[in-house]
Amino acid sequence: VNPAVKETFGYEPAEIIGEDLTRLMSEEMAGQHRDALERYVETGEKTLDWNYVEFTGQHRDGSTIPVSLSIGEVTFEGQRMFVGIIRDITQQKEQQKDLERARERFQTIFEASNDAVFVLDLDTETIVDANTKAEQLLGYSRDELLGSVDLSDVHPNDLEQYREFLELVR
Repeated sequence: VNPAVKETFGYEPAEIIGEDLTRLMSEEMAGQHRDALERYVETGEKTLDWNYVEFTGQHRDGSTIPVSLSIGEVTFEGQRMFVGIIRDITQQKEQQKDLERARERFQTIFEASNDAVFVLDLDTETIVDANTKAEQLLGYSRDELLGSVDLSDVHPNDLEQYREFLELVR
């Protein structure tokens, strides 16, 4: 156990050395972990992705912490052992929530706009998304606009401005 266990879980390393990993889990998760580990020891079949599993950890004070677990198996001095690396992913989860809220705001503005709005793939210069107003104003369905229509085909009179804009945003 390294010193990070104090910051993440509230335990001094000496308090949990020799303890079962499940001490850092909710009771429900601990039971699932024990069952999966017993099944693996008996059958050799992994029921979880050992590279990355997310679950809710249990802090010493009873609060919960979103964490990820990576598991490895080693043989040391003839003894089969399992190594677990647990990471606090609180910040990652908060960033995911922030990103989802930003995506939802963008989608609301995108669809509510009174202007035709396009999202372009700058490498292929094709439309990868278009709002409902673009469909209404141009007479193309969204499926027709996506990927198969170049914006210069939609607005040929504005081709020069279109090219200038693409250079500006690249």
